[in-house]
Amino acid sequence: MIGSSNTRRLALTGALAIIVVACGGGSASSASTGATGASQAPVSQPAAASQAPASQAAASQDTGGAGNAISALSDLSSYKIKLVLASKGTTSGLGAMGDITMEGIVVLKPEKASDITMMGMRLVEVGGKQYVDLGSGLTESTDGGESSLADSLSPATLLGGMGSYIAQMKSVGDEQKNGIATAHYQADQTVLGEAASSLAMLGLADAKWSWDVWIAKEGGYAVSYALHGTGTDNSTFSMSVDISDVNSPSNVVKGP
Repeated sequence: MIGSSNTRRLALTGALAIIVVACGGGSASSASTGATGASQAPVSQPAAASQAPASQAAASQDTGGAGNAISALSDLSSYKIKLVLASKGTTSGLGAMGDITMEGIVVLKPEKASDITMMGMRLVEVGGKQYVDLGSGLTESTDGGESSLADSLSPATLLGGMGSYIAQMKSVGDEQKNGIATAHYQADQTVLGEAASSLAMLGLADAKWSWDVWIAKEGGYAVSYALHGTGTDNSTFSMSVDISDVNSPSNVVKGP
């Protein structure tokens, strides 16, 4: 019989994989539980850095530059991420999985680390080790896989499939988003038509979709995107990703 902690861990692993697929990325790996407690408390702090200079990314006013919005996130030292999937009246496709929220801290420099909470569980990677908290505190993972949690949550993995579509979106003006000056892009019917086969995986019948992306004016990285669809039967599916607290000194990941 699978214990309740393993059941919850497996559910989290599956949810993370679903999020990756929904965002157009590849496969994901997550930490597995272990009985061995950690003897040290490693801490990862973001590199002291300001937002990536504009010279590192193309100007946000042309769609070619917008296509680099995902890879430009890799130039950051750290950020907070929140991803939300929400559906109503959807009984097939990814929408049938219900509502899922994932949020936490991702540190890329000087050393990869992450602290992510999803489905009542917490996964931490710091100091080259992975930990999991099922409700009774962090314990070191026994997962022998080579893929790190930080890599599984990297922009290239979570959002990589978006790049070609973003490059075709049109700017509709400048806005403040998550406290950052951004250019707002929207997908037109041509872009949505090209993405139709991927959108069909979300389980809506003959849906009408809207897709918006906000890209930092300085640094050219993706700050937010929002995808929303309504089916002919009034079922709905929404997916949003928000990046905030870019390169903040408060983005610190600690072990047990």
